[in-house]
Amino acid sequence: MHNFAVDVASRVSLSWPWYVTRASGLVAAALLVVLMITGISVFTGYQFKFMEPIRAWANHRTLGIAFAIAVGVHILSLLFDKYISFNIVQVFVPFTSQYKHIKLLNVSVGSFGVALGVLSLYMVIAIVLTSLTGIMSGSPRFWKWTHLLSYLVILAIFFHSIMIGTDLHNGIWRWTWIAVNVVILGFVVLRLRSTGSLD
Repeated sequence: MHNFAVDVASRVSLSWPWYVTRASGLVAAALLVVLMITGISVFTGYQFKFMEPIRAWANHRTLGIAFAIAVGVHILSLLFDKYISFNIVQVFVPFTSQYKHIKLLNVSVGSFGVALGVLSLYMVIAIVLTSLTGIMSGSPRFWKWTHLLSYLVILAIFFHSIMIGTDLHNGIWRWTWIAVNVVILGFVVLRLRSTGSLD
């Protein structure tokens, strides 16, 4: 009985980072989808038909904070994962990770999937910081251009998830993720038709 308890404790200590990384990644992806849809709905004015503008903006901002927290948990949990074994450089510097790496001219150039995640992190930081520090009121044009990075984020995260996501290799989850991103593309087209541009 004692050996069984020790074995279970050992397995939990080794596997919990993977489960946390996986769960936080899924939560972050879901929040990003909702963020994109609500953000486009606010800019086109469609959301104001169902919700007061101040409340709509407050909800969008709260979702953004929750998304940033989920991303933070996703990244930090990687540092504790003993199965894949990411170090701090691989987590924060693109193409330094060899997890599912790619080769060019038979030379390894690191993981493109992980690099997309790292680059997305920096874009998310820029978006969140400009929103939380009130740059919108001081320089709305700068805030707008920074917020346009969200379209690059969803594109990068789409391929990041498809390339290295544990649950998205094949099957229903992969097709669900593709379908959800097609819906987001539909919202982008709706915004283009409504405002004439993404600006």
